[in-house]
Amino acid sequence: MRLHSKLAVLPLSIGLLFSMAGCSPAESPSGQIVIGHKASVQRLDPASIFGVDNQEVMFQAFGSLFNAMPGSLELQPDLAESGEFISPREFKVVVRQGLKFSNGNTLDASDVKHSIDRMKVIDDVNGPQVLLQYLQEVQMQDSQTLIFKLANDYDQTFLQVLSSVAAVIVDEEVFPEDRVLDREAIIAGLCLIHI
Repeated sequence: MRLHSKLAVLPLSIGLLFSMAGCSPAESPSGQIVIGHKASVQRLDPASIFGVDNQEVMFQAFGSLFNAMPGSLELQPDLAESGEFISPREFKVVVRQGLKFSNGNTLDASDVKHSIDRMKVIDDVNGPQVLLQYLQEVQMQDSQTLIFKLANDYDQTFLQVLSSVAAVIVDEEVFPEDRVLDREAIIAGLCLIHI
């Protein structure tokens, strides 16, 4: 089960809780979503996680541009408003307006570019950056619009890449561009607390 962007500010109970106290969020949560998980969550930075055990947390704590809606395998825009090929090797994405991270910071195209660029720069041996191997460059057109430059014409796997753990969106004000962030710094930066 994955949270959709409309629910991104709801708390999560899986060893962590999104705490809205002191974070000045745009919205106040109405409840909790509890998820059972038997594995210990040691890492929270998406750039260093590709194992199945931690991906459940990634998809609850971080959003993605596209997502399979409940009851369907078809990918639909989630944090994205739209996505389409505008040339054989260019995929354009418009990010929805008004999005916020759990800490209240704005989520826009700059955060998307930062998230994907850092995944490739960090190139962690435990990370999912291999899924981005056919992505050559991410360009920002404006605060809501990105152009993804691809290595192959009309790459039909690219939408799946944008819905994967390799393309989850992190806050550029919290996550450094060139190193993996430790768990405690992520908890503090995103206003998370242990439970």
